[in-house]
Amino acid sequence: MSMHALEKALVMAERAAARLERLDIAAGDASARPRAANDPGLPTRPAVRSSRRLIIDLARLEGRGLISPRRPVSRLSEELRLIKRQVLAAAFPPEPSAAAGPNGAPAGNALAVTSAVDGEGKTFIALNLAISLAIDCDTHVLLVDGDVLRPALFDLLGLESGLGLIDVLQDPTLDLGTAIAATNIPKLSLLPAGRQTAFSAELLGSRRMRGLMREMAGRYPDRMIIFDSPPLLAASDSAVLAHEAGQVLIVVEAGRTSEATLSSALAMVDDCPNVALLLNKVSPAVSDWDFGRIYRAARYRKPPGR
Repeated sequence: MSMHALEKALVMAERAAARLERLDIAAGDASARPRAANDPGLPTRPAVRSSRRLIIDLARLEGRGLISPRRPVSRLSEELRLIKRQVLAAAFPPEPSAAAGPNGAPAGNALAVTSAVDGEGKTFIALNLAISLAIDCDTHVLLVDGDVLRPALFDLLGLESGLGLIDVLQDPTLDLGTAIAATNIPKLSLLPAGRQTAFSAELLGSRRMRGLMREMAGRYPDRMIIFDSPPLLAASDSAVLAHEAGQVLIVVEAGRTSEATLSSALAMVDDCPNVALLLNKVSPAVSDWDFGRIYRAARYRKPPGR
């Protein structure tokens, strides 16, 4: 990717989020580290009870360019460090009450990873971020396949989906723990999209979905809940997960996503409290410094009262 294209991407991010205030977080701040589960600053909560355990093929992860516990140090893992610091800082601030937001606002430990359109790499980013947090930051992570119309997470992992999010939404008597699966990667659990129905889109946009998201984030305040969310411009209900999450990460494909498309996507999450952009599929010729510069320039929070 040329430097001209890189500069254009920066301008695009700044224009599209012109009404938002830049969020500055000091690297290495202790506030960016999650609180331990036994920290007196957090209420005592039950652990996530998974009814099954899935074995992730680590060789498959490595073969597909994903982060693996066997190879925790790589260019990709280094690039994710900046993102992880800021995600954790927003999820676990010095004052625990700040993460929940005022008047029942979405909790900061719920992160929706999305994109403007399909194919920009959001599932790849969501999975890598979840694994990286679990193996590097001593953080328990629940990764949810929330793209119920076109689920891709379990295909990427080479796993059978089974009972999942849609099943829990359809059946109020079904306990969330029966759908969550533990994995052979310590501190990483998965919640599949579930069985497809003719009403999957409606269920995603339902009041029960909103309640379930807040229940997950509030029930386990010491862990990250990451949603692989539908593309924002894919359907009318696609922004539901983003609106109910305390943080939104929009993956933008370098050289493909137009300024108009990105602006339309950002307009759908205009009232979300914490929105960031991540430029994906950048040419290897672009340095790590440029990657960080793009991410920092695109990370904002709306000013209070707006």
